[in-house]
Amino acid sequence: MDAFLGMPNWHRWREIFDLAHVVVAHRPGWKAPITGPLGEIMVDRGTGSVRDLHGAPAGRIYVHAVTQLEIASTDLRQLIVSGRDLRYLVPDAVRAIILRTGCYAQHQPTTR
Repeated sequence: MDAFLGMPNWHRWREIFDLAHVVVAHRPGWKAPITGPLGEIMVDRGTGSVRDLHGAPAGRIYVHAVTQLEIASTDLRQLIVSGRDLRYLVPDAVRAIILRTGCYAQHQPTTR
């Protein structure tokens, strides 16, 4: 949602819709813009149906409600560095990648 709301500030942002669909994960209480450049694009490209995303390779905006956790990405990285498990905080596939690659883990300097 934050990135979507900032899109009008991006260089050539409207061209993204020629390349892909945009799925916006929104926070509770958020309402889609109805005025300004995002309001206009929502009227032209917004959809309430996932099926519409399958009907074309690009160009639609789908707003998806998600269950929000009160945890920031910084908090997640700190949990990883401290060796804690992210189970139930991130999707299983994301957790598996983090465990397999060791990304975000605190790296010890190598000595030669």
